[in-house]
Amino acid sequence: GDNGTVPNGNGVSVMNLMRMYYMTGKEEYKSIAEGVLKLAENEQDLKTGFCTFLEGLDMYHSDFKQVVVVAPKDKEEEAKEIVRKVWENYNPNRMVLLKVEGAQQENVAGVELVKDKKSVDGQITVYICKGTSCSAPMTHPFEFN
Repeated sequence: GDNGTVPNGNGVSVMNLMRMYYMTGKEEYKSIAEGVLKLAENEQDLKTGFCTFLEGLDMYHSDFKQVVVVAPKDKEEEAKEIVRKVWENYNPNRMVLLKVEGAQQENVAGVELVKDKKSVDGQITVYICKGTSCSAPMTHPFEFN
């Protein structure tokens, strides 16, 4: 199959479900993604969007990483620059989340992964997470470059 202009719906579903799993830690998202992958065992499902389906399959089996950047309100712009730098290198099996302390952020509200993350000593703090476990907080750029 080819990917053409229309991505494989099952592949997109798997990628989104896995992102939800890694953000929330809820096993039900991973279980649903697994069910979608099993549905696609029929060759007919893979006639179009094959590359997108493979991306979903790779995300399911990969060592998915989440980069959580936590910043005090007065360092928000500096933190956004760190996020931009992380995105300079394409990696579909990585997610970057920015939490600004003291700001109302609907994009991370309720995300289990960032809930207990805090900046250290008023500095921008980065956590590197694999699956649902995270590194110790890092506050020096050389630690997370």
